[in-house]
Amino acid sequence: MTFSRLHLRLLLVAPLLGALCAMPVLADEGVCTGPVTVGEDMSGLRLARVAQGRTRVNFVRNRDKAAPSCPSVSAECRTKTFVVAGDEVIVRRGDGPFVCGLYKSARGAETAGWLPAADLEMVERRPATKSDEWAGDWRRDQEGEIRIARKGSGVVVSGSATWGAMDPDRVRRGAINIGELDGAATLSADRILIGAGYNGAKAPGQIEPSDCVARLHLLGRYVVAEDNSGCGGMNVRFTGVYLRVVK
Repeated sequence: MTFSRLHLRLLLVAPLLGALCAMPVLADEGVCTGPVTVGEDMSGLRLARVAQGRTRVNFVRNRDKAAPSCPSVSAECRTKTFVVAGDEVIVRRGDGPFVCGLYKSARGAETAGWLPAADLEMVERRPATKSDEWAGDWRRDQEGEIRIARKGSGVVVSGSATWGAMDPDRVRRGAINIGELDGAATLSADRILIGAGYNGAKAPGQIEPSDCVARLHLLGRYVVAEDNSGCGGMNVRFTGVYLRVVK
């Protein structure tokens, strides 16, 4: 196996129907379940940092029939989950007083929801063209890992993802879908482009369903991945938020 091109291996495909892997999405106005949305361009994401002096910034609940005034700073809208000064969050910035954000703890636990824009400082999205900034092992959860290694002035990327590996019944039946990323990648500003579609070798209309293409975005302590759902068995996606594995 070489790293001269993207090599997709489908190790096991179970012909079972199911929903797309659950990912945080921004839904109707007033409803935020997270800024990372399957099928959307992640270039609109931004990194924010909780401003100094904020001892506790609570996530704010969504608007619903029981809380039609939310999101707001009122006590009834505040949830028990919070971030503190210096914490980095991924946001999809809007024009209102609240932004849809996501924070991932060092243990990998994700919290998503509305955050008051006034308590956040936007971090300028800057180029990350040095391979050292990317190199390492990155983990989304127990069903997704990506390894980025230096190769000259560029990088090579390998990754594995599964769907159903956390379901004991599927494990017992061998009904786990698996996919892999394996190939050379192109560094472009703050992104890694993988595959003939995202790196410009093919026009978007020329990408075949069997082509595995992906983009990785470096946002502070996070790598955000997006793919075209062509990198594995049914329901397998690399899309998600990854943290560097500390060894």
